[in-house]
Parts: sequence; structure tokens; C-alpha cells
Amino acid sequence: MKGTILNFNIQSSEGLISGDDNNRYKFAGSEWKATDAPKCGQRVDFDINEGRGTGIYLEPAESKSVIAPPSTKQASHALVWVSAFIPLFSIVIDAMLAGMEVSQWIGVPIVLGINILLLSKDEKHLKTLGFSTAELGSAWFVPVYLFKRVRVVGGGYGYAVCWMITFFISILL
Repeated sequence: MKGTILNFNIQSSEGLISGDDNNRYKFAGSEWKATDAPKCGQRVDFDINEGRGTGIYLEPAESKSVIAPPSTKQASHALVWVSAFIPLFSIVIDAMLAGMEVSQWIGVPIVLGINILLLSKDEKHLKTLGFSTAELGSAWFVPVYLFKRVRVVGGGYGYAVCWMITFFISILL
């Protein structure tokens, strides 16, 4: 039987359901199968035993989801913020290689490789949280990934802009 909670008294642990058959059924709080107390207006599925409501369950549309929807609070931005400052390491790498007979541009592919590894790990992290990462594109295109990530996860463009600035600084120096 389906119905609607009309009333529930916490002190007496008694309630009243209006059944879809236009009858009213009293019920004991011990028959309530949800974790939260019954509230007026909730749709329920229940059995009837000797004119009383028994085995009372919230209808699926009324019950809370066990899996929380993705949110910006769940998604960590740590990896993308680390990625935002990685281009500055090319300056350090180039300075270390300055005395050797190696191209000073060797730091750029190393930095891009580290960024790709970090963003690939970030994409896996987002997938485990339930975000759809299909529109992020490839981590090979770091700035594109970072800007699209904001649309998927939410938040600001700070880490994407920061990456662009540090990348251009690393090329200019």
C-alpha cells in the first residue's frame, strides 16, 4: 500500500498515514524503517496488519541518495595547483644544465611531462569522485585541460591562469 504521512508524535512514537485507498492507518514508530524520523507529507510504502500500518518505508523518490553527488567540496585542487607552479622548475633545470653542453630548452619537455603525469592523476581522482571527465580532453594540452576542468568541477580559473603565467615566465627567462 502507498500513502502519505499525516502526523508523527516523537514522544508517543505514534503516527498516522493517509493511505491511497482513502483510509487512515495508525502506526508505531518501531515500524518506521528509515533512519530519520517520519515527517508530514512524506510518501511511504507500507503493509497493513489488523488495520495498522506496518513495515513502513519511504518511497524511493523520498529517500536520500547513498552516493553523494559530485561537488567542489569533494574535488581536491591540490594536484592542479602544484601543476600550476611546475613550469617554474624549468628555470631551475635550465640553470643546473647551463654549465653542461646541453640545450637549455631541455627543461620545457621535462616540465610538460611532469604536468601531464599530475593532470592524468587528477583526472583519475575526479573519475573516482563521480565527475564526468570526457570533456576535459587530453592532459597533453595542459592549459586546455585546466580551463575545461573549471567547467567540470567548478571553482575559479586561478590555477589555469597561474599555469599560463608561470609557463610564459619560464620560456622568457
